[in-house]
Amino acid sequence: MMIRFRVSTVFLFASALAGSLLLIQVKQQAYLLLGGFTLFLVSAGNVLFCMPSSSCAAPSSCAASSSCAASSAGIKGPGLKILALCLGIVFGILRSASLPWNQTIVATGIPIEEVAGFRGYLVEDSFISKKGNTVYTLRLASVWSKMEDRTAEAQGRVVIVLDQGSKMYWGRIIRVHGGLFKPDSPSADYLLCLNAQKIKPCGFFNSIFRLRFRLRVLLNKQFRNLNTPVSAMLIALVFGDREEVPDHVYEQFRTSGVLHILALSGLHVGILLFLVYLIFSFIPGKAPRLLIGFLFALLYLFLVGPRVSLLRTVIMLIIGGIAFLLDRDYEPLNILAIAASIILLFDPNSVLSLSFQLSFLALLGILMIGPGILRFITPYIPPLFGLPIAYSLAAQLATAPLLLARFGIVFPIGVIASIIVIPLITVFIWTGLLYLFISCFSIPFVSQLLSRFLSLIYDILLKSITLCSKAHGIRISWIEYLCFLIFLILIQVIFSFSKRRLLS
Repeated sequence: MMIRFRVSTVFLFASALAGSLLLIQVKQQAYLLLGGFTLFLVSAGNVLFCMPSSSCAAPSSCAASSSCAASSAGIKGPGLKILALCLGIVFGILRSASLPWNQTIVATGIPIEEVAGFRGYLVEDSFISKKGNTVYTLRLASVWSKMEDRTAEAQGRVVIVLDQGSKMYWGRIIRVHGGLFKPDSPSADYLLCLNAQKIKPCGFFNSIFRLRFRLRVLLNKQFRNLNTPVSAMLIALVFGDREEVPDHVYEQFRTSGVLHILALSGLHVGILLFLVYLIFSFIPGKAPRLLIGFLFALLYLFLVGPRVSLLRTVIMLIIGGIAFLLDRDYEPLNILAIAASIILLFDPNSVLSLSFQLSFLALLGILMIGPGILRFITPYIPPLFGLPIAYSLAAQLATAPLLLARFGIVFPIGVIASIIVIPLITVFIWTGLLYLFISCFSIPFVSQLLSRFLSLIYDILLKSITLCSKAHGIRISWIEYLCFLIFLILIQVIFSFSKRRLLS
C-alpha cells in the first residue's frame, strides 16, 4: 500500500509541475489544470482524510483489517477524486481572474513606451545581486507619462535594478521615476526598470508591515553591536540577509559545499523550533507546544519574508502537525507534494527558480534515498554520526544533477562539512538569540561574555570552513551523474526487494 501511495503521489506531483510549466506558456487556460491537479493531490494525499493511525496501525483481526482497507478504499474512491477535480477547476477559474499575467500594455493602462514613472509596494525585501546591484521587486499600483498629464491604474510585477540603493523592506510603498520595458524572455511575467532616476519611499502598505519594518530595524541594530563579522553572520543565519557577509567567507562556504546553510531553509526553522520546544517543555501535553510552534513558525515566516524554502517548511509543519493532532496517518512524501502544489498554485513561475528546485530536490532525496543509505552504513557507523551522514549524502546526491547543470561543479566535501558546521551554527544561533534577549535588559557583563563566546564560535566555524574549502570539487557531465544516481537507486530497489523475499 505504501509503495502504491508513493508512486501515486509522485505522479500527481509531476502532473502539478507539468500544469505549472504549461501555465507559464499558455497562461490562464492551464490554470484550470493546475487547480484540479492540486485539489486532486490533496484528496489522494491521505493526510487529513485517512483513517486514524490508531485504528489502522495494528488491526487485531482479519475483519478489522478488511474494514480498514474498505474505508480507505472508499475515501480514495473516484467520487472524491472527481469532486476534488471539479473544486479545483472552480478554484482555478476564480483565481485566474485575479492574475494579470503578462498583459503588460493593458496592465499599465498606457503604452509602456510612454511610462515615465510608477508607484507600488515591495513584495519582498530588497537584496544585493551577485553583481553588486540592489534589486527591488514591486507590485504595480499606478503609472504616469513623461509630463504627468496621463495617469492610470496598473497591475503586475516590476523588477527594479540599481547600481546602489538603500535597504527597503517588504510592504514599503515607493514612487519611482523611470521607464519600463519587457524582458527578453517570452515567459517572463514581470517588467524591468533599469534606469530609475529617483526612488522615494511613501509609507507602508498597512500598519502590520510598518511594525515588521520597525522590528527588523531594531533587531538588526542590536546584532550590529557585536563585532562586524559576527553580526553579519548572525543576520545572515537568522534573517537571510547576506549582503554584509564578506566575499571571501561567502566563497569559502561555497567551495566547502555548505553554501545552502547561508540560505534560510527548514534547517534554520528546525533549529529555532527546537529551542522553542525546550523553552516551553514545562507545558504539559504535546498539543499546546505544537500550537506554540505553529505560531512561532508563522511569525518567523512573516519576519523574514515568504521565501520558497521557508514556505515549504511551514506548510509541511502545519499539515503534518494537524494530521498528528487529529491522530491521522501521514506520509512525508505526500506532505512534500502537497506543499509543492500549494506553492505552485499561488506562484506557478516559482517552478523555474533555483531555490524552489533545490529546496524540493534536497528533501525529496532525504525522503527517498536517505533511508537506504542509512540502512547500508548502520553496521559500520554509529547512529550518532550515521544519521547526519546518510541524510546529508542523500541531499547531495539529489541536488547534484541540477548543480552540475547550472554551475558545472559539485563539492562532495559538503557531506563531511555539514556534520561539523550544523552543530556550530546551532550553538551560534542560540547564543545570538540569548544575546539579543539579554541586551534588552542592559546587563553589560553578561552581554560581553556572550559576545566573546560568539566570536569564539565564529572563529571555530570559519577555520572549519576554511579547512573544508581546500578540498577540490568534481566536474562531470550532469547526464553522467544522473545515470550514476539512477544506478544507485536501482541497487537500492533490488536490495530492498531481495530482502523482502528473504523475509517472506
